[in-house]
Order: sequence, then structure tokens, then C-alpha cells
Amino acid sequence: MLSLTTKRWTASSLRLTARGLTGTARSQLAHPAPQKDFDPIPAPAQTPDLPPFHFGAPPSSDQHEPPEFNYKDPAYKPIVYKDYSTGPSALDKAAKLFFLTEIARGMWVVLGQMFRPPYTIM
Repeated sequence: MLSLTTKRWTASSLRLTARGLTGTARSQLAHPAPQKDFDPIPAPAQTPDLPPFHFGAPPSSDQHEPPEFNYKDPAYKPIVYKDYSTGPSALDKAAKLFFLTEIARGMWVVLGQMFRPPYTIM
């Protein structure tokens, strides 16, 4: 007969478990990264010949309304699928593709036999 034993949690084993979770050394705790005097990521290169790009209306206009945008939503076009019910079935297409690959494999074998080095009898 099998007997099941239960582990007894004593006060010392509970202290060891708690100490393992909270007893992290001070050197292993998170600390802030050192401050650097330079930026490791360079600024993007800019072309000096181009004028700066500004959003909104030019400063000389007296408009109090928001600027108009040239973007318009494209016209809705429903997705039209090709009608496959009138053509060959998927099995017919797969059979033709399999036959084509077998023809190509047979040609590869024949060409390999034609261009192999000849046997010589001494």
C-alpha cells in the first residue's frame, strides 16, 4: 500500500524561503544609468537647401477657420472575387500541376543520364 507523506513547513524552512526572496545583495539591485555628456543617437541629417516645412495657413492671411486639406476618402469599391464555379475544379488543376512536375523531373533524369561520364572498359 502506498502512503502519502506531507512535507512539514517549519519556522526555519519558512524563514529560508522568505530570505531567498528578499535577501538580494545591494550590488544586484537596480541603479540609475550613468549620465553621459553626449547623445549616442545622432541627429538626422538635414538638407540645408530646403526651406523649413510649416503646417497651417501662412502668417499673412487673416483666416480664422482651420485650413482645408486635400485628402479625400477613396471611393468604396466592393471586393469582387473571380467565379471559379464555371472553370476546372481544384483537383483538375492539381492533377495538371502534378503531371507537369513529373514531366520536368523525368527530363532532369534523362538529361542527367545523357551527360554523365561514360563507362570505359580497359
